[in-house]
Amino acid sequence: MQKMPIREMTGADLALIAMLVSESNKDVAASFGLHAENCPKHPSFCTESWGSADVARGDVFHHGRRQWRGDRLRGL
Repeated sequence: MQKMPIREMTGADLALIAMLVSESNKDVAASFGLHAENCPKHPSFCTESWGSADVARGDVFHHGRRQWRGDRLRGL
């Protein structure tokens, strides 16, 4: 079995993390009529400050390196 290299994301990646979490959950929010006023903690409304709070608590984000081209995710 081939191992997938993993890259630890850094504080510089917080905008990217927020965008990935938000974009990947927007269809769910739309399907259920969720918006920031009636469901502010839904991941589709993820912001950089959410990631900053996670990092401050000691959370670490990772991403598979095969998805990266240089310092950018493929497709972005």
